[in-house]
Amino acid sequence: LVAAVCCHAGVNIAYGTAEDFPVGYGGSTSVLTIHGDADDVVLYNGTDNNGLIFPGAEENAALWAKVNNCTDGPIVTEDVGGKFATHTYSGCGTDKTAEVKLIQMYGVGHSPYKAVDGSFALPSNFQTDVDTTKLAQDFCFQHLLSPSASYTTQTPTDTPTQTPTDT
Repeated sequence: LVAAVCCHAGVNIAYGTAEDFPVGYGGSTSVLTIHGDADDVVLYNGTDNNGLIFPGAEENAALWAKVNNCTDGPIVTEDVGGKFATHTYSGCGTDKTAEVKLIQMYGVGHSPYKAVDGSFALPSNFQTDVDTTKLAQDFCFQHLLSPSASYTTQTPTDTPTQTPTDT
């Protein structure tokens, strides 16, 4: 029941492969990740941190594309200012309208956010002058749930639907 998810400087570490996703996941959620390629916390190319494996940003996007059954991509385009590249998978989900995107921020570290007042509180390689929050907002607003879709919902009640069992 989630139309789109946006994440800054993060990757999926809960599921290692598409086969690890919960059975029954329909794969119709659009996903956007924004990741600096100079990130030294969650490395753009991935890392094994004492047994905790962080996939790379491109590997993470490819995983979401596979889970969402995307038919096209990745197609990589660069913005006109040369500050980032967008890796796009399309034709995703049951209705083929979902998409998976990775925005690769050139030379940006672990906080790929625009400075609020125009000044940079963190080292310059951490932040950017690109409004990545607006990019994420625009992406999520482009991917709304269809009002004609039928969803099963439950009205909350005061009584439990299952009886607890002793174990």
